[in-house]
Amino acid sequence: MLFQRIILLSSALATNALNTSFNLPDLLGPSLVGTVAFELIDHSRLDPYAPTIQPRDLMISVFYPVKHVRRYKLAPAYTPSYGHYLDISTGLPPETSVSILSKAYQGAYLHTDTNELPPIIFFSSGYGNSRVDYTGTLSNLASRGYLVIGVDHPYDANFVDYPDGRNATRTENTLDPEKPETIVPALDARIKDIKFVLNMLSTNATIARQIPGIHGKLNDRKVGMFGHSFGGAATAGIMLTDTRFACGVNMDGSIFGPVLDSGLSKPYLFIDIGASHNRTNDASWSTLWSKLRGWKAELSFLGSSHPAFSDQKVLYEQLREAGALPDLGDIYGTIGGERQKVLEDAYLTAFFGKCFGTGGGTLLSGPSSKFPDVVVWEDGSGNKPF
Repeated sequence: MLFQRIILLSSALATNALNTSFNLPDLLGPSLVGTVAFELIDHSRLDPYAPTIQPRDLMISVFYPVKHVRRYKLAPAYTPSYGHYLDISTGLPPETSVSILSKAYQGAYLHTDTNELPPIIFFSSGYGNSRVDYTGTLSNLASRGYLVIGVDHPYDANFVDYPDGRNATRTENTLDPEKPETIVPALDARIKDIKFVLNMLSTNATIARQIPGIHGKLNDRKVGMFGHSFGGAATAGIMLTDTRFACGVNMDGSIFGPVLDSGLSKPYLFIDIGASHNRTNDASWSTLWSKLRGWKAELSFLGSSHPAFSDQKVLYEQLREAGALPDLGDIYGTIGGERQKVLEDAYLTAFFGKCFGTGGGTLLSGPSSKFPDVVVWEDGSGNKPF
């Protein structure tokens, strides 16, 4: 969750209103980006973690390329309810989080250079985090020409808010790393969430038309996924169980579930944070690696850290500069927040470009002078086709 961990390390935070505005960094791709968020209820499935008997109730955010934004405004990074929650839970001055702007235009119409809809990329967050904590990364991918869908997993995320004012907060029985028996059921819930969203958008035109500029159902023939932390495990899990998902990326998350026995025959990319977490010290990574039958690679973002894959790092730097947060040392690693986003954008774009045949070049094949802070492990996929 955004800043939730760092509050435990902070003894003094600013309590007065700030006169500084905070924004996510400019987009790195060539296209402007639009965004919408809406609710999808799975009436076929009871929520296994809700405190009352109720269907699984999801919130999603969609980011997509647009051409014209004259009538539209930049979307806030957080809703008022979520922003209030962040301010209270982290000790930030009131109205700080809700004032943060994204670089995506609220409700703008999807528009591409071709008559085809963009390939779809799903995203699953780290445990405890919300989809909105990764708005910068999702917006950057959309600016490269993709339709990107972030899905919240209620009662797994620390806080999910709905259009009618309700909210869902994390329950302790969702996932407990000290109780291995809770991990696979939580993973299964995430996989079912993602499948349900894709099913609805690809079979129900009324639902799909909630994305401005979509006039029918989405095409599910070009679908990929990536995830951070536990979302990386969900990515591997859905690739195993749903043939529509052609490729996936794991951003620094251990692997769980049946995929450790079955492996994958589809392209799968590991991104780690260097010496503190990689295939040599995570047995789940080395196990899955040995059972990957398709293209595979592992990258190290030198100087990064586990929470740096969300928007936490780049916003923390702004808030620290304004005096709203103290200097917390290298909790987010030594890499700059905007540099972290540049690395994510470059390598995610290269990977999904290869997956969907829209580009990719040779960036994934070895070291790059442009990115000396990225190590491409030498024992990659060799000549295996992508």
